[in-house]
Amino acid sequence: MPLAVAVLGIGGAFTTMSMAGNKVLDNRQAYQQISGTCVDQGFMCQTEFGDVCKSGDITLWGKPSLGATTCTVPLYHIEQ
Repeated sequence: MPLAVAVLGIGGAFTTMSMAGNKVLDNRQAYQQISGTCVDQGFMCQTEFGDVCKSGDITLWGKPSLGATTCTVPLYHIEQ
């Protein structure tokens, strides 16, 4: 019985660590702020830290929620 518990514990730990490497990133639509309006730029960026999401020299932003009218969430280029 104790051996079975140890095997299950090790299997569970291995599964948990394996799943940690497959983290799903929070990808969001990228917007440019123009006169207080969010203009869709036609591509996705992510909320995980990395290189700032830009289109040329223009920093792009995400909306805090689907219905939001402001784009204030910092976004970063999606790392492959």
